[in-house]
Amino acid sequence: MAAGAYGDHISRIAQVRNPPCVKTLYLQKALLAVTRVRCDRRGTGVTAPIPREDAYIVGLELSDQPERELWVEGRGMLLGPQKQGTFTLHNLLNDPRCHLRDPFDSLHFYIPRAALDAIAEEQEARQVECLHVPRGLVIDDPVIRHLGFCLLPALQKPEEASRLFVDLVTGAALAHLAHHYGKLPLPRRLPRGGLASWQERRARELMLERIDGDVSLEELARECRLSRSHFARAFRQTTGQSPHRWLMSQRIARSQDLLRNSELSIAGIADGCGYANQSHFTRVFARYVGVNPGEWRRLQR
Repeated sequence: MAAGAYGDHISRIAQVRNPPCVKTLYLQKALLAVTRVRCDRRGTGVTAPIPREDAYIVGLELSDQPERELWVEGRGMLLGPQKQGTFTLHNLLNDPRCHLRDPFDSLHFYIPRAALDAIAEEQEARQVECLHVPRGLVIDDPVIRHLGFCLLPALQKPEEASRLFVDLVTGAALAHLAHHYGKLPLPRRLPRGGLASWQERRARELMLERIDGDVSLEELARECRLSRSHFARAFRQTTGQSPHRWLMSQRIARSQDLLRNSELSIAGIADGCGYANQSHFTRVFARYVGVNPGEWRRLQR
């Protein structure tokens, strides 16, 4: 198993430093990762070899790109201009390399074979043989575009990223790629209905116990004896919110109670309610409530 084409490893390949990266486990079996790779200089040159492995890279462009040269298995081809939001798909068994002449800014979704096997197992479907896009073809896919852009705030401040949110977005990207480019059949019947009362109670309890956000979508689903996708749909149907949104609202409610009824400092409340720091708490609180925590406390008193 190779080191994985993400994070520090992909930075060496593309000759950039310290690229932001978010990672998540799918069914505790497969590491999915998204790395932002950006370079403002010209003439980066040919990317370094990527160790061969049964995995894929989805390269989503965050800015318009001119034509580039692409090599696959040592054979060159011209990769046409790419608009912002389009992507290319690369099989890491085929030794893909690219000549980078111009500045670039892109997201790299790392999709290993184990992730494709895990989603097929979860959906009780046959395995995905491969993700197929003709070599060098530029794809304009609004689903991948929107999911990728949703991850930008998490990549800008990984320490503030919600694990539930990253799980949901990366899982949705994996499912879309598997169904649309890997011929994974859609479930014949989607489960209907919300959570049973005991499932809703257990999910709420677990999230409140881990209000700092260190709980995964998979953990919640497992506690409710459901698949990830079924749990996420049922939770939204029951509560009207995604698990991530529900947990955010509970953090705000707890912080308001502490602001109103305690003498804790703003920094202490931020820490007790699971925020990365006081600045993170202040931004989120103001976005939800309309004023910053200090002003809200003064208004209440």
